[in-house]
Amino acid sequence: MKSVILCAGEGKRAFGYTDGDNKCLAVLPNYERLVDYSLNTAIGLTSEIIVLIGYRGSEVRDHVINYSRIHSVGTRILFAEQQTLNGICDGLLCCESLLDGEDFLLFLGDEYLTETTHKTMIDEFNRNSAFAACGFIYAKNPDEVRKNYSMEISGNIIRDMKEKPTQPVNNLMGTGNCIFRYTFFDYIREYKRKENTNQRFSFPDVLKLAINKGETVIAHEIGKSYLNFNSREDIIEFTGNMNADRRGAHKH
Repeated sequence: MKSVILCAGEGKRAFGYTDGDNKCLAVLPNYERLVDYSLNTAIGLTSEIIVLIGYRGSEVRDHVINYSRIHSVGTRILFAEQQTLNGICDGLLCCESLLDGEDFLLFLGDEYLTETTHKTMIDEFNRNSAFAACGFIYAKNPDEVRKNYSMEISGNIIRDMKEKPTQPVNNLMGTGNCIFRYTFFDYIREYKRKENTNQRFSFPDVLKLAINKGETVIAHEIGKSYLNFNSREDIIEFTGNMNADRRGAHKH
């Protein structure tokens, strides 16, 4: 299994915080650069990492190379480039040839999680012979789910998924920390043919197609606190929640 970290997006909504830099290189208050979370996690789980670059890609590449020199031993870092920024699924297709037919862990370079459980997710993925595993957290309010994707589950099996739902049915909020079989690429191409589209679409859309065709997709609680960085407000809310959690822990 390999890791794929997506860092290609332009992130215009975050420019008020990043001054136009790639948002994956944003520095969090009291933390490292945002992409370092995904890099550090991937280094601990796989021996090969594919980093997708695009917007201001040379800066991302330089940071990743420097980080890996300091923090990884024996981890191979490869780069793929998304020249036309057309969403996550198109970005994954840019990484396909570098995966050499292997299954992969997915990370989004603009996400940050605490108290993560990736090793347990990998175990459950293998034990269930699953097609995919999607990491979720329990959202504190429905607005958080509306910004990401929702899932309806039976046990740990996902029965339905929806990208940015207007009316979430529960507080399970999907993240970009997932595992996919290599055959996921076949479903991306099938979805494009079925919908006759070259527009950007989400991986939950593709997974829903796979579920409807009988594939097993499991849900796994991947962490506690979660940041999906799209705007200055996201950073403020995340750091505020983290500080509140620390105060609560100190009281106990």
